Amino acid sequence: MVNSSENTSNNSSDNTSFTQGVSVSYNLEESLSGYSKGITMISDLHSNWDGLEEALSHAASLGNDILIPGDLIGYDLDVIGAKLGYKTQTMLYDDYLDENFKSGNISQNTMVTYTVAKNNEMFGGIEKYIAYIAEQVPQEDLAGVRSELEAILENTNSTEFQEEFQMLNKNFENDKLEELQVSAMYLQCLQTVIWNESTKKAMQIKDEVDLKYGTNTNIFWLDGNHEPVGIANLFKEYTIDASSIIDLGEVSGYSVSFGGDKINESEDITMGGFSNVYRGIEKHNMEIYSNEQMTELFKHMCPDNMDQALFVEKNLSKDELKGLESKIKSSFEYGRITLNGEEIENNHLDISVFHGSPFSPIAAPTGGKNDLGSVLEGTVREGMEDIHSAVAQELVNISTLSVHGHLHHEMFGDNHLGKNFVRAAGQIYDVYKIDGELIVDKVKTNFTYNSHKTIDFDLDELKAKTDALMVQYGIFPAEAANDDTFSLAA
Repeated sequence: MVNSSENTSNNSSDNTSFTQGVSVSYNLEESLSGYSKGITMISDLHSNWDGLEEALSHAASLGNDILIPGDLIGYDLDVIGAKLGYKTQTMLYDDYLDENFKSGNISQNTMVTYTVAKNNEMFGGIEKYIAYIAEQVPQEDLAGVRSELEAILENTNSTEFQEEFQMLNKNFENDKLEELQVSAMYLQCLQTVIWNESTKKAMQIKDEVDLKYGTNTNIFWLDGNHEPVGIANLFKEYTIDASSIIDLGEVSGYSVSFGGDKINESEDITMGGFSNVYRGIEKHNMEIYSNEQMTELFKHMCPDNMDQALFVEKNLSKDELKGLESKIKSSFEYGRITLNGEEIENNHLDISVFHGSPFSPIAAPTGGKNDLGSVLEGTVREGMEDIHSAVAQELVNISTLSVHGHLHHEMFGDNHLGKNFVRAAGQIYDVYKIDGELIVDKVKTNFTYNSHKTIDFDLDELKAKTDALMVQYGIFPAEAANDDTFSLAA
């Protein structure tokens, strides 16, 4: 159990408590300044550069290392691409529908049905769709609205709608093929530029903070669902000391390990990382990359490839599922977590680190137990999603504290396994190990966290560097590039 800390600072009244007696105390730098250095942590920064600077400055002022469980990259690649004149497939399709509706080529019924179906998908089902609508219509009208939406969704199965829709899709592919291909390639290049610029910006902040405090802060990193696998290599390229970047997901046999099992140590605090964001891929990435590219770029979310990964639909047999269990155990060193090649005594970790929740790959704790045994016995859904989550829970079971992010609200307490956890999205915490016990301190912050912050680099600069890449790949003519040179970090 994570132990309570005694607050000897001046604001001792500002305490909140975990369940099971775990306390989170505010601003304990003074009271903890005499102890060995610990870990400062924050997740899901999403281009909140002031938040990154504050977290790094806080860590440096204490001599702490810092843990960042993913999602440094901001939002709205698709919006930025559209501003530069290149749209995703969904955006182009919406434009095409609108053009055909205005010209009378498709019926109002088809347009309405498509719009409702698209919104239903976007909100994740009728219940969430209705919850959104409930904020805009009187309560007494909701039952009628639900009935109307359900009737419209039912219409997607009608022969009339299907025939009109299939013809429209075929025409769209024929009419917009070249534009789709060029836009997808441009957005890939833009994504690459943004990954580079974001990591460069982050490391610039790190190096400036280290220079100010005379430190060399180690960053323990774990890939989130907004980054490609191995983006820590770009961190290493852009910082003064590459050895200060420790990738918790950097393991051999990555494509079969579902995220990583490398254990790293900061002072006497042991950590193990596992991304656990299966199928957390942003929709625009699904539209601009092929399955093969997705598998290569997002291995922590695509264990084999997009078709095989979604094998809930493939109805694998129990024998096939058990074969997969054997594969997992082999690659994950199942039951024998190691630290620098040596077994950890009693298979114990202080902190297990995730991006997604270890109880459900891309959602909050469900209250049910997904272990490998129950998956194989068929007591929960038989899919990679459950195994992905079950492997993560093996780390939780041997850990004192689990840390994760992904969902943009702060949480702390105990989970359904009776273990303590902290969700560090947009919030700074410190963790210390004192006399064999962990102390978790919540830090008062000055920055305002924007949980959906748009990528905020200069559009002209992004365009110039993206155009240069398009020239490099032979898609744009040479004269399309300006005089600025741009090369990708290896």
